Amino acid sequence: VTDAVYWQVVLLRHEHPDSLSPDQQLELLRPGMQSLARNKGALLDEGSRLVLVGSQERLFDLALEIASEAEGNAQVRAERFFQLAEMDRAILLKSRLNTFSSLRFTGVPDTLLRREAMLLKTLKGEAEDEAPLHDRQGMEEDLHELMATLERDHPAYFALRYGERPVTFAQVREALLTTGNALLEFAFTDTGLHALVLRTDTALLLRLPARGLQEDVDRLNRAVADRLAAPYLEAAHRLYRRLLAPLAPWLGGRELLIVPDGPLHRLNMEVLLDAPCTMEEARDHLLLRRHAVGYLLSATTAVQFHGLGGTAGKGALALAPGFSDQLKDQYRQAQADSSRWDRDFLSLVRQPFMLRTARHVGELFRARLLMAGEATEARFREEAGRHGILHLGTHAEMNGSDPLYSRLVLSKDGASLEPDADGYLHAYEIYEMQLRAELAVLSACETGAGNFEAGEGVRSLAHSFAYAGCPSLVMALWQVDEKSTAEILDRFYEGLADGLPKHEALRRAKLDFLDRAAGELALPYYWGGLVLVGDVTPVEGAREGLPGWTWMVLVLVAVLLVYRFARR
Repeated sequence: VTDAVYWQVVLLRHEHPDSLSPDQQLELLRPGMQSLARNKGALLDEGSRLVLVGSQERLFDLALEIASEAEGNAQVRAERFFQLAEMDRAILLKSRLNTFSSLRFTGVPDTLLRREAMLLKTLKGEAEDEAPLHDRQGMEEDLHELMATLERDHPAYFALRYGERPVTFAQVREALLTTGNALLEFAFTDTGLHALVLRTDTALLLRLPARGLQEDVDRLNRAVADRLAAPYLEAAHRLYRRLLAPLAPWLGGRELLIVPDGPLHRLNMEVLLDAPCTMEEARDHLLLRRHAVGYLLSATTAVQFHGLGGTAGKGALALAPGFSDQLKDQYRQAQADSSRWDRDFLSLVRQPFMLRTARHVGELFRARLLMAGEATEARFREEAGRHGILHLGTHAEMNGSDPLYSRLVLSKDGASLEPDADGYLHAYEIYEMQLRAELAVLSACETGAGNFEAGEGVRSLAHSFAYAGCPSLVMALWQVDEKSTAEILDRFYEGLADGLPKHEALRRAKLDFLDRAAGELALPYYWGGLVLVGDVTPVEGAREGLPGWTWMVLVLVAVLLVYRFARR
């Protein structure tokens, strides 16, 4: 169905370009989009998924082009384009999830999941004993009833697996935007780049030149990674002119929520420069100076997870393996067979500053600390569901080709090779957890596919945490400097403790670092790697009262005041 309607519309546009209006062309494409949305709910093998993704890319590229050409009311045109772009993102993410047939999604009984899998496979003709034709109608009715049960009793799972209906402008404005602030959503097609700006009072859809954009992003990222000032200054201003200067009149508010696409997933727009300048002048021309930036997986998931928040956990959990030589020696001793040693684990760089930051989190939020050998996957699973902030001062390895295999590196649990003791927590495993956190912070990132190929992995980790019950994630887009990252995170947590929104706390922490940075430390390599993905609102439930020593000081001061008053 998908390919048939695609080629039908392509031929009509080529041979009879004026025969159908954009609305009529989109109506012809609708069955193909509905087919893609249905197929994403099935448990597809990798080959089927790749075919589906290829069909999806062709169909939605065409649909987005048609929507951008529509005449009439500009606001209606912008919203139609927005909803198509959101549907495209939802289908792609869900098709990846559905390759993991073993996921035990949080809160959904195994009996329902097994029933769902059996019905889907049988109706698609993939079961070993294919059902007779006369049984298919009954099975379709069973599946319809099961889906109604899932939607009623397990709305988060249903939205994740099946809910392809994108949100409206009104829903985004109510949940995410305040006066003057903006949502900026990008969408690439095979013919160009589209940028949609949504504010509380208006919406704007623009087409931007896309030729050479990936090369410009790569050029900037290489300059950042190599710590080269002149190439960075040129590339950062060039990208600002291409991406943001045409939109600047509509981006006047402090807050900017960005939904990236394509190569923009590898770009932190905070490092862009609004004017040509020297390194000494650069800090005054950064996008960071103008806006508190937050990134979203999509507007639809942001609204969905915004409305699904439950009771937050209390306090914080701060985990930091440290990866010291002593920790690695303990692992070697526990695993006597050297042929079974995890060489990747043994080669990890030590993180002494992450240990210090974990202790600082403990002081601010009365955190439960899991340090060195205690920072195992089993201990994290045991503790994570109780806390409002999860700080993981560790390495993260992004997998660009298989994003759900992106993983966090924890301490080894002796010589065990069991999945929950191997020292790796994968994105697909996080879906199985039940968290009550408002924020997870991953302090460092070492990518498996190069410094700037982590966009897919970042999104998969962020979505897995959000589904598990943690709607915000701070992590690095590239391999960061540990010392400067620790300093920024210290200030970030202090801002959270003072009640700042998450993106504003991160912004101020970076600006504080920049205002004190001298020489090379002002380069974005040292401060620009950390990004916030997801909900930006202040952390409410994590600061579980004042630390014990603070109460002791307050009591002592009160006693002294009473004593002095009594003497008078």
